[in-house]
Amino acid sequence: MLFIEACRTLNIPSRFVSGYGVSLDETTDHELHAWAEVYLPGAGWRGFDPSIGLAITERHLAVAVGATPELAAPTSGAFRGEAESWLETEIEIETSVVRST
Repeated sequence: MLFIEACRTLNIPSRFVSGYGVSLDETTDHELHAWAEVYLPGAGWRGFDPSIGLAITERHLAVAVGATPELAAPTSGAFRGEAESWLETEIEIETSVVRST
């Protein structure tokens, strides 16, 4: 949020993105992650991940986008009265590695 607010202070449109950080190691689970996107005229929305100090890569899988973290929750909902609920998710990501010789 600090990066997003700094961009907004400089009149650079920015937004919050939640999704998954995809590990190239197939034995590692993919984890929920968040990053920022800024709008650059002529280039469109570009993602930046301040936690690693780099632009986003194919290892970032976006799920939701919003002006604030509350508006970019991967899941949300409400109910009244008594309810029984559960949520099961499974994310399967197929990666391919292209190696040049």
